[in-house]
Amino acid sequence: MAETRTIAALPRHLEAGLRLLERAHLFRTGANMATGELPAKVLALLNRLEAEGVDWVLAGAEAVNLYIARPRASADVDIIVRAKDVRKVRRILTEECEEIEDTEVHFRALLSRDPNRLELDVIESGSHRLFDSALDHATTREKFLVLLDAIENDRPITL
Repeated sequence: MAETRTIAALPRHLEAGLRLLERAHLFRTGANMATGELPAKVLALLNRLEAEGVDWVLAGAEAVNLYIARPRASADVDIIVRAKDVRKVRRILTEECEEIEDTEVHFRALLSRDPNRLELDVIESGSHRLFDSALDHATTREKFLVLLDAIENDRPITL
């Protein structure tokens, strides 16, 4: 059986992007809310996926934040999971999240309600031929370091 790994902390730029989103919510609503809640929720969820043996990798704008000097806020976090893990992820998110909504190639879960709203998009690896390849090339350490470069090279790049 594979060793379960605990993620001690989010990568700096991912945490910064989530804190920027919190700050944007604060300015938008004027609400008195705790900061650091979103990074903590994302870290807890990713550790739960690890503990349950889910094969996942970060994608989307938050993944891009890992490569740029100035991270930007995104309204959601995107992860790719293998088709074999979709039911397990749905069960976990049913326990951990507020709402779950099906879409064409994935499902969306509400990880945090307003005023600190954060959605999690779960994309099934079978929805694009590169997604399984990205999962194949991502070691546990590299889950945060996978960028799909479909336009130029038609293959995943790991750094």
